[in-house]
Amino acid sequence: MKKYIPAIALVFLSSIAFVQERFTPVLSDSHKKTIWEVESDVVVDENITDTRGDKITVKRFSLKGGYTLLLRPVVWTYKELGLSSQVYLQNDGKLRLIADSDGGSASIHPEKYMYRYCNIDFDDYFILTIYGGAYTNYLYEKKSGRVILEFDSSNPACDTKNNLLVYWDEQAQAVYLFDLATMKKYPLDSFLDEEIQKNGYWSVCAGWVYDAFEIIAADSEKVKLRFYGCYKPILDKNGELVDSEEKSIYFEVKK
Repeated sequence: MKKYIPAIALVFLSSIAFVQERFTPVLSDSHKKTIWEVESDVVVDENITDTRGDKITVKRFSLKGGYTLLLRPVVWTYKELGLSSQVYLQNDGKLRLIADSDGGSASIHPEKYMYRYCNIDFDDYFILTIYGGAYTNYLYEKKSGRVILEFDSSNPACDTKNNLLVYWDEQAQAVYLFDLATMKKYPLDSFLDEEIQKNGYWSVCAGWVYDAFEIIAADSEKVKLRFYGCYKPILDKNGELVDSEEKSIYFEVKK
């Protein structure tokens, strides 16, 4: 199943890329970021004040399995106040640095370009998200602290109770249901192809194709999902997408 992006969206993404290139400062070689190495280094009330006077503080989240996630803002250049985010995973007396971003200039909403945690916590995995013109998600294994999957989505469809995730595989150009309990992947395109072919050209207006899924229910034998993409687009005289009709498709995946 292919992705279709309206021309206006491409222009918008191009403008975002330009803003990032224009305002992101260059890391100074003379400045070394401090790193928390042991639990005693952690200062949860540590904070940084940006150029607008807003305080950016350390954020702490409790995860399943006794893990703690720490998102820490760090100053990373002296030439212009810029910020990065360090992410630590804490468990059983151990502290591990698992992510370290270059962030963005403090003059253009620095927190927007720092790692964030959106409460997607599975039994053995969790997701970190970062914005850079698109929302990129990193699926981490808690035990190793390593990324096992990277995918773009501003609103991932997931069921943390049943350890299920829907994601777009850029290389395969396909959408999958990922069962994290068994590590099995189920392609979803075949459930949509017939409906999409009936409607011809189609697009997703409220998000990309991989944001247009919802996991409704799941048990040991099957998973019920809904696809709520937009069909039958309404185009202006220049061929630009201005509106479209939304249609829901319900289907079941057998495990």
